[in-house]
Order: sequence, then C-alpha cells, then structure tokens
Amino acid sequence: YIFVPETNPIEEPVEEPVTSFYLKTNLLYDLATVANLGLEIGFKDHYSIDLPVNFSPWTTHPKYRLRVFSVQPEFRYWFGQEHKGHYLGVHGIVGLYNLSFGDSHRYQTHMIDDKLFFPAMGVGLSYGYSLWLDKKREHPNWFMEFNIGVGYVYERYDSFYNIENGAMFSSGDEHHYFGPTKLEIAIGYRLGDVKKKNK
Repeated sequence: YIFVPETNPIEEPVEEPVTSFYLKTNLLYDLATVANLGLEIGFKDHYSIDLPVNFSPWTTHPKYRLRVFSVQPEFRYWFGQEHKGHYLGVHGIVGLYNLSFGDSHRYQTHMIDDKLFFPAMGVGLSYGYSLWLDKKREHPNWFMEFNIGVGYVYERYDSFYNIENGAMFSSGDEHHYFGPTKLEIAIGYRLGDVKKKNK
C-alpha cells in the first residue's frame, strides 16, 4: 500500500470586471464651432459614466455669438456588453453662456454682484446607441455613438443691447426650460482596458 498525499488543484486567477476608458467628440457640436471632448469610463459590464466638456470661447460675427462652457456628466446603463448596443442614461447639466442670434439683444449668464456667475443647471434622461466601426478586429477600438436626451434646465440671465459695449437693460430674469438637452453623433476611440486578477 502506497500513501499518496492529496494535492489541491491549481486554481486559475479570477479576473474582476473590466474597467474601460473611451475618448470621443460630438461631431454636431464640432460643426457648430463648439469644441468638445468626452471621457467615458465603463465598469462591471453594464454601467458607465460619461464626462463630456463643451467649450466655445470665440465670436465668429459681431452680431452672432455662441460662447459656452458646459459639463454634462451622465450615468449609463447598457443593455448589452462591451460598450455596444442600446443604453439609457441620466445626466446633469451645468453651464455658462453668452449668446446673440443677430437681433437687437444679447443674453448672458446672470452675474451676482459683478463677481460670481449663476450657472444654468438641470437634469435629463437620454437614450443612446453605440456601434463598433472596426468590429472585425479581435479587439475593436473605433466606434460611433448616437444619443438624444430631454430634461429640465433652470437659468437666470442678463440681457444687453446687441451692439459694441451694449448696455444691460434687464438683470436676473428667470427661465424654466423643458425640452431637448442632448443631441449627439459622436466618434470615439477606446483608450484601453484594465483588469485585476485575484489569485
């Protein structure tokens, strides 16, 4: 009789869910001369956080002005996996603006005591769809994304005459907005994935 000690089978390392990073730009905003860049972080297969920043500091015409700075963070639930297919999102909105549309008035984010801006703030719901452009590759990187959202925005604004150094004629007006809050046709690139193995 030969005694053979029992041996434990070799356990393979267990991989935790992937954390993925994506960089993208909204082509519709680019066409409107609003520079923008978004970073999205995906985790646990069905969830991601999108962090887009929009910035337009220039005036393209004396009578028309589209100066904005805004952030629109969004939490997303994906029905599929690997950042593809349909998703639903909940987003917030915080922004500053200075706008004129060629008429006699210009509108600007309300300034409190000539020192502090009162930003426009809101919330919304969105629906989106994403697809890989190089899906034949084992690990695709390039993708396109489509997104539309609706919600509510509260803002206070100051009104000026739309001429050079135009005087303010109204201050602190309130506006409650209900309607579209997101419209996106974006192209993006997957920066990489992070996996942690538990031994």
